[in-house]
Amino acid sequence: MTLRKIRGYFLIIIFLLTSLLTFGATTQKYYVKDGDTATSISQKLGISMNVLEYNNNFIISSPLTVGEPLEIYSQNAILYTVIKGDTIYSLASTFFTTASVLMDENHLKSHKIHVGQKLLIPIVGSNADAAVGGLLSVSNTVSSSLYTVKQGDSLYSIAKEFDTTPSSLKALNNLRNSHLRVGQQLKISNIGQGGYGIVNPPKSYPFGYETFWPVPFEGVTSPFGMRYHPILHRKILHTGVDLRCDGAVVSAFAPGTVIYAGVLSGYGNIIIIDHGNGYQTRYAHLESMSVDEGDSVTEGEQIGVSGESGNVTGPHLHFEIRKNNVPVNPMTFFNTSQVTDISKN
Repeated sequence: MTLRKIRGYFLIIIFLLTSLLTFGATTQKYYVKDGDTATSISQKLGISMNVLEYNNNFIISSPLTVGEPLEIYSQNAILYTVIKGDTIYSLASTFFTTASVLMDENHLKSHKIHVGQKLLIPIVGSNADAAVGGLLSVSNTVSSSLYTVKQGDSLYSIAKEFDTTPSSLKALNNLRNSHLRVGQQLKISNIGQGGYGIVNPPKSYPFGYETFWPVPFEGVTSPFGMRYHPILHRKILHTGVDLRCDGAVVSAFAPGTVIYAGVLSGYGNIIIIDHGNGYQTRYAHLESMSVDEGDSVTEGEQIGVSGESGNVTGPHLHFEIRKNNVPVNPMTFFNTSQVTDISKN
C-alpha cells in the first residue's frame, strides 16, 4: 500500500469521525449498577426521565436489574420510528425543532422519510420533552398485537371481532380513512372492551372500592379513553382520569411500595406506587409529595397534596391504575352509582 493510499484512508476516517461528532446523536450502552434507580441514572447522564423511559421500555415501571443494558443517546435524543402520516415537517413541529436539524442529525439528503424508518430526534426544552411524554401514552402503554387484513375484512368487521370500535382502530393505527387492503397489518389493542381498558379487579385483591378514593370525590373533569392531545394534535389514549380538586390531600389507593416520587415532564410531580400482583397506581400534577422512593404505604395514607404541576390547564389530580403496565379505567374500581361525570358540563 502506497503512502498516498494510506493518507487517503486516513483522511476518510478523519472525515467520518468529524461528521459523527458534528452531526447526529451518538448511542452507547449503560449497564445498571447496584443502587441505581431510574432517577439517579437520569441525573447522572443528564437526560430526561421521559427520554430514558421512551428509549428503554418503561424502566420506571419495572425493577432494574444489575447489569441490565440501557440505550442512551447523546443530545437527550429519542430513537423514533416513523409511522404513517409522518413527514419531516410534522415531526419537527411535534418536537419543537426544525426540519433542517432533523435532516442534519440523521444525514438525510432529502425531506422524504418512510414508514418504519428510524430517526434520532434531539429533545430540547420542556415543550419537546412533554411531547415525548405524550408519545409514551401511544407507543408503550397500549399493549397491542398485529392482525393481518384478509379478503372481505372491513374496519367494522375487525372491530366487532376484537370487541373494539372502528374509531379506536383508526386512532391506534393512524388511519385517515376506513379503506383497508389485503395483507395490511393492523395493531389491535389488547386492553379490550372498546379499547378503553375496562378491566374488573379480582375480588380477592384488597383494593378499597369506595373507601380509598385518592382525593375526596368532586367529579371527573376528563375521563379515561381516547381524546385529542393538545400537544401532539391527534387522538391518543388518556391513560387515567382527571379528578377535580385543588390543594386536596392525596391518599394511597391501596397498600404498596413507592417506586417513583419525582418529576416527569407532562405529569409534573408524580408518585408511582407498586401494589403487587401486577398493579400500580400513578398520582400526577401534585403540588407536593410526602413520600420517597422505597417507602411503604398503607391504603388511605397521605402521600401528597394535589396541584397543577406539569402540563395542565388547571388544578386537578391525574389518577392512573395499571395492570402489568397496561392502563385500565380507574372508575371500574369504584362504586360508580354515586359518581357523576362532569367532563361535559
